[in-house]
Amino acid sequence: MDDTDSDKILIRTVIHWDGKRQTGFRHECVYTVWGNGWVHTENAIEPYGDLPVLPRLGVRFALPGSYGGLEWYGRGPFESYPDRKAGAALGRYRGRVGDQAEPYIFPQETGNKEDVRWASLINEDGDGLLIVPDTPLSFSALPFTSDDLDQAKHQHELISKDEVFVSIDFKQNGLGNKSCGPEPLEMYLLHPRPVRFGYSLRPISGTREKPEVLARFVFDPKLANAHLDAEETREWIMGNRKADYIDPSDPDARRQAGYSH
Repeated sequence: MDDTDSDKILIRTVIHWDGKRQTGFRHECVYTVWGNGWVHTENAIEPYGDLPVLPRLGVRFALPGSYGGLEWYGRGPFESYPDRKAGAALGRYRGRVGDQAEPYIFPQETGNKEDVRWASLINEDGDGLLIVPDTPLSFSALPFTSDDLDQAKHQHELISKDEVFVSIDFKQNGLGNKSCGPEPLEMYLLHPRPVRFGYSLRPISGTREKPEVLARFVFDPKLANAHLDAEETREWIMGNRKADYIDPSDPDARRQAGYSH
């Protein structure tokens, strides 16, 4: 507990992932838990040792499989990667978690979305979780893990689990065209280096809140306490939206920003 501020709880974790030949990663994460249920995470990942180019660098967590409704504001509607996203327009998209994987003959990395500003995962009642990166990041939500993809040799061996595996990556390595062409260009290679990134997790109710609206708000730590009920919180955030973020798919946001149409 932070003794200087009773409105929040700070949780700090440090994990060392040790590999072979004195290589690995140090991951420090600070969770700030506000009284209204919002959680902000600040991540610092430091690779060490003689590591090769990395496939990805970020975090992963799991949700119950009932949260299978996906919506995001980023590249879409199909998968995109750092060197394969020019054809994926920036916009607002929705779908099911179970439909995000491409059915490649040989199972492999799939389902990533680039330049994601926010993403929500909801159940049939419209309740769920809103993920808001501090800066646009890579994001995916799939019914199986990267390990499952690595182990499967054919599509019928890839069995969906009753979970949603969420990946939030600072960056992914470029794809290149290794099967019949060159490696990724140097500018798309993910060389091991220390990185920092953050994101917030916010509970959302589809019957009361729109993700595109809630994602625009910056929450004031002074008001983030358990004494604020849901209505008071909504009244406060309506007056504290991010001035530099306008969702072009939201007519109300465009009008409030001064656009005539």
